[in-house]
Amino acid sequence: MRCPDDFTLSQYADGELPENETRKLAAHFEVCAGCRNRAQAFEAENHLLAESLQGIEWWEPEQETVRQNTPGFAWISVMAAVLFGITFMVRTGFDFILNIKLPSNLDWLHPFRLSGQLNLIINGFFYFLEKGRDIMTGFINEVGTVVLGVFIFGMLITLVRRTRRMASLVCLTTMMLVFVIPGHAIEIRKIEKGIGNISVPADETIDDSLVVFADSIDVRGVITGDLITFGRRINVQGAVHGNIITFGQSVDITGNVDGDIIGFAQTIQTNSDIGKNLWAFAQNIKIDEGANLGQNATIFGTNIDVTGGIGRDLTAFASFLDIGGRIGRDVKLAGAQLSIQKTAFIGRDLTAHVRSEDNVQVQEGATIMGATNINPQPGKIRPNKYLTVGFYFKQILRIAGAFLMGMLLFWLVPGIKDTPLSNGRGLLASGGIGFLVLVATPVAMVIMAITVLGLPIAFTTLLFYLLALYLSKIVIGRYIGKVLLRSDKGTMASTALELLLGIFIVVVAVNLPFIGGILNILLIIIGLGALLISAYRTYRKSGERASESTS
Repeated sequence: MRCPDDFTLSQYADGELPENETRKLAAHFEVCAGCRNRAQAFEAENHLLAESLQGIEWWEPEQETVRQNTPGFAWISVMAAVLFGITFMVRTGFDFILNIKLPSNLDWLHPFRLSGQLNLIINGFFYFLEKGRDIMTGFINEVGTVVLGVFIFGMLITLVRRTRRMASLVCLTTMMLVFVIPGHAIEIRKIEKGIGNISVPADETIDDSLVVFADSIDVRGVITGDLITFGRRINVQGAVHGNIITFGQSVDITGNVDGDIIGFAQTIQTNSDIGKNLWAFAQNIKIDEGANLGQNATIFGTNIDVTGGIGRDLTAFASFLDIGGRIGRDVKLAGAQLSIQKTAFIGRDLTAHVRSEDNVQVQEGATIMGATNINPQPGKIRPNKYLTVGFYFKQILRIAGAFLMGMLLFWLVPGIKDTPLSNGRGLLASGGIGFLVLVATPVAMVIMAITVLGLPIAFTTLLFYLLALYLSKIVIGRYIGKVLLRSDKGTMASTALELLLGIFIVVVAVNLPFIGGILNILLIIIGLGALLISAYRTYRKSGERASESTS
């Protein structure tokens, strides 16, 4: 027998060779010490990788016995039973919560109502304002240490394997993450320790954008750029020539703003001239009588009171909307109740999507120049998606797109087809690595994105991350098709048939009622790990071939 290449020895060390080839290699090792030592080197490398990433014990190749490639599926039945139980309890809990009927004045307590969701988001945001700085500082420090350790570990592996190109890349990336200092192109004012106040006096002019972090913020001067505030109480009486982006508990804007106002708060009140648009997300929103918006107002809230003027359209998503001012064009509401005061003027149409027509009150004397459209929506009954033609058409397009992408992938990188899923331990290793990458990659991207030079790397990483998530189910789908067809030909025709069958099964599985979402996550995790392991092996094989050709 001729001495095998490194890729065959790598498959032998991973336990993925067929039985007949395993027997031949075991016999060859008895007469060839060089191949035996190379195989032992691959096994030692597998030990190092598995123990470092997952802490699992890698399997040893037995020379005297025949390998068994049949996966152990005993644990799958236990996992399926656990997942079914969890899904049943979660589904039952959702049905119970969705069927709860609360009085209208307690609607803000319901987590699946608009007001309840706003209340949850706002309260959580205020907690983050108080504790978020300490939480994020500690979290970023811990995660930064872990990410840096992973890069150092990767650098050591590449140095041991003498791949200078990869070692240089890892070293450069590590230095960028550690030593790059965030750049600041705007003025930032913040309270370093404790709770304090920051004010911009009336005689001060800031010729730039201003970002403020404080418990209480009082702006009376002039800001030529944008104003971005993070605080509990925010009061803006001065002039802002740019936009205002504000996060706080109580926001009061009485100064003139030339641009837009984007506010996230518990209470937002404005009594000023706003040059462009208002985007408000709050529980209570009030546009006072002295306010005048140049363009549109888009509002998400629980209680909305509009007595000022809006130049164009008013679009509201709210439980209660009260209009007493002048609206230049259309008014659109999706919510529970609408009240039009006698002082109100609406330049064009009024459209309200409410629970019933009784929830719309228009006082005598109110002016509506266009049509009034009241659309009662006591409760929409969505059609079963499995009974619609569009659902199956989308799934056909989904299968076709995944099939074409998979064929392109396996044609460009044939080594990706050798997934480490032939036994239970390989499945466990793929799942562990996939879960680690799935969770750690977004955190690493956030850390990289806070630096000037790291932002392009973060964006590039995001593209590769999304591509890997898409390809993960294609890889595992092809493996499922191969197992069901019991095909070992390796030709493009057999690969196409395996891929088509596997993708069809995966699409059916992720669309199953109740458990489809859980299966989707599991397939992504396992497929992502298998994709990365296969890609690493392919890269290792190409590097070894390149080194052999140059030597």
